[in-house]
Amino acid sequence: MPVISLDIIGQRDGQVFYPTTQQVSKLQTAISNSELAVLSSTFPDQLGFVSHVDSTTGLNQYDIAMQAVHDGFPGYIIVAADQSAYPMAVYGTNLGNGISVLADIRIVELALDESIQDAMDKALTAAIQSSLGSDYPDLNINVASTMITGNVDISLPGTKNVTGGPVDGVISAMARTSADGSQNISFHDFLWSQILAATDAKGLNLHLENQLNNIDGLRGGAGNDVLDGSNSGDYLLSGNAGNDIIIGGGYSDIGINVIEGGLGNDSLVAGGHKTGQFDKFLAANPSIAANAAKAQSSDLNSIMNSVADNSTGRSYNIFTFDSNSGSDAIYNFHAATDQIQIHKGINNSNIVDLSSLVQHITVSGDNLSIDLGGNNIVTLLGVDVAGLSAVNASFV
Repeated sequence: MPVISLDIIGQRDGQVFYPTTQQVSKLQTAISNSELAVLSSTFPDQLGFVSHVDSTTGLNQYDIAMQAVHDGFPGYIIVAADQSAYPMAVYGTNLGNGISVLADIRIVELALDESIQDAMDKALTAAIQSSLGSDYPDLNINVASTMITGNVDISLPGTKNVTGGPVDGVISAMARTSADGSQNISFHDFLWSQILAATDAKGLNLHLENQLNNIDGLRGGAGNDVLDGSNSGDYLLSGNAGNDIIIGGGYSDIGINVIEGGLGNDSLVAGGHKTGQFDKFLAANPSIAANAAKAQSSDLNSIMNSVADNSTGRSYNIFTFDSNSGSDAIYNFHAATDQIQIHKGINNSNIVDLSSLVQHITVSGDNLSIDLGGNNIVTLLGVDVAGLSAVNASFV
């Protein structure tokens, strides 16, 4: 089944983007009309089907896709969906990071070439700008698209599953996004799945987040990456430079997870373990091999960890700080299991043991800050201050 999918992502600097119901309806109509205009002029003899996600009629994109596959319509289907079509667990997480999925369009049963896809992308961008430009003049319109030729397996939400043959190949309309000819490729299982790096191509204002979900062993590029790991353990997530959001997955029975933020302002989120395992947090590129959160470079790093607990044991996390670590925050530090490791004499301070460390600690409510010298600070947010003891600190 030939499929072309278009993923539209809206992003606003410094704030989350929430389209209203009226804006979503206006956007869906504009998108459908723009794409329908391109396809109807290109394929005048084909039947066209347009559907919006409409809770009042009970008609949704998944039902339409199923019907199209089983009935084999000799035409195309345009489905414009707002965020209600996506799992809130996934969509809500990305909203918190300032990313929102505005719409998903899937066109079925057409053999499209790159020139047609380019025309659709340009029409799509213009439709979004005309619909939302007056309300959100600072909104960047980002479009990534992929053409898959041949048969393809599609996994739909719930119990629905449609199976096809092998994929013949992938052609990207946004090809050659860099000098070496690499392509911008977006795979979409009718849900949020993967988006690889994109740069400006064909004048379409492509400034995309780098996003990969549910894969073991991920390395981001120099841009702003979102890396989401699996639950199997023993994986490496490396954001490299840029402002990265790294989610470690977790709650696996075994495995040691290594998370490296790289340079830039990073949010590191680690998963827990059912058994007594630990995670290695590398808030920036470490200068030495340490089994901990290596905070190095003048960033504002947010280190967030989640610890599982049951009868078989608890996971524990070690956060290591060296000189010039910047301003760092650790969320959900567990006094019973976690530890901060500090290099003696850090930033030319007198911190060498627990008694000298105490002189550099200030407490405000449930937050505890440690002045590491030279304007370098680590703050434990929402910590059980009364539960802290000497075992929560070590010196190397």
